[in-house]
Amino acid sequence: MSSTFSQLPRRQTRFASEAAKKYRAPSAFYPSSLILHPSRSPSRHRGVTLIEILAGLAVLGVLIASIMIARGRALRQWADADAKLQASRAVDTLVSTWLAGPEAPDRIPVPATGTLADLPGCTWRTTYFAEPAARQLSAGIVRLEVFKDRRPILSLDLLKRLDATQRTRRLP
Repeated sequence: MSSTFSQLPRRQTRFASEAAKKYRAPSAFYPSSLILHPSRSPSRHRGVTLIEILAGLAVLGVLIASIMIARGRALRQWADADAKLQASRAVDTLVSTWLAGPEAPDRIPVPATGTLADLPGCTWRTTYFAEPAARQLSAGIVRLEVFKDRRPILSLDLLKRLDATQRTRRLP
């Protein structure tokens, strides 16, 4: 049978010569991993492995987590800025009621505490603040602090004229 088979004429076509070039037998110069096999078509793409999917999901998870953290910080800063703005409006109203009238500087209550009517959960406190330059002017500095949930959110220093009894008394 081998003699009959070898006697058949060999036809070489263009396809056969290209196929012979493409599909070479493995040798030392061409490892088997680089040789294309007829079952593996070069136009066919490989699928994505499970490891690649998990790595992509991990990267996506880190990205989403960092975006959520940044968004939370931005919202917290926005809320703090809004609370400070509302507190400054309420303090402006409070101080304008204290400074209305002819004896305005004497109407600033020191030391005193109270709540801001416009803002729930906000309190204010006034204290004397020692400043030698103000003492030379026969005045004292009154610090008005606003707190929200025991955290200071606003501070304002006012200059108050001291009367004769306050001038002789040592301020803290």
